[in-house]
Amino acid sequence: MSDGRPTWETARSAQRKRAALALGAIALVAVLVVAAMLLFVNDSSSGNGNGTDTQVAGPTDSGTTAPTTQPRSSVQTSPTGATSSTRATPSKQPTPKPTRVTCSTEPACTLPGDPGNTLAAVNAYRTSHGQLAIPGSVSRAAQTCAVHNGDSPPCPKSYFWEPVSGHNGNEVISKIAAKRDGAQFLLDPSVKSVHIGWAYIPSSGSYECAVVNVY
Repeated sequence: MSDGRPTWETARSAQRKRAALALGAIALVAVLVVAAMLLFVNDSSSGNGNGTDTQVAGPTDSGTTAPTTQPRSSVQTSPTGATSSTRATPSKQPTPKPTRVTCSTEPACTLPGDPGNTLAAVNAYRTSHGQLAIPGSVSRAAQTCAVHNGDSPPCPKSYFWEPVSGHNGNEVISKIAAKRDGAQFLLDPSVKSVHIGWAYIPSSGSYECAVVNVY
């Protein structure tokens, strides 16, 4: 018979119920904590909450290089064989201007040397017509002939005298060759050498040249 006190089995069953309730409460609290944490995480990942996304530039990809624009050189090179736009102008030998000579005697005075390169002009004419070049020199006799305007008494036997505008030997030879016996005189194969003489006329500013054949 029971005396109103719980038996050992009844007490044990009650203890089990209290333990189950405690475990259920602990499990409920754990579920609530997990739910709260998930809600907090979702709220944090939703952004700033004002609807504006903030974009942050990422690192540059080192595997992709932007093309580099090379600066254009101010100097343009021409291809091989091309003609340059700038051509060198060939230098021209200036025409010798008449040299002013102050003569101590009038009306003419002699010039030293062969300023018009008359000897070279003589030989150029001879070789161009099949004759050999000959030696030559400046002589006092040829200078005297030039100063006296080619008058026969002071001049040697075989000579030509020509007045020219400047000391130009080519002009002298051209004028001699144009004379009736001029070409024969210049191309004479028996001539051994020639003498040259120059004179200056102050009154007219002109020049005179005498060419003398020496046999």
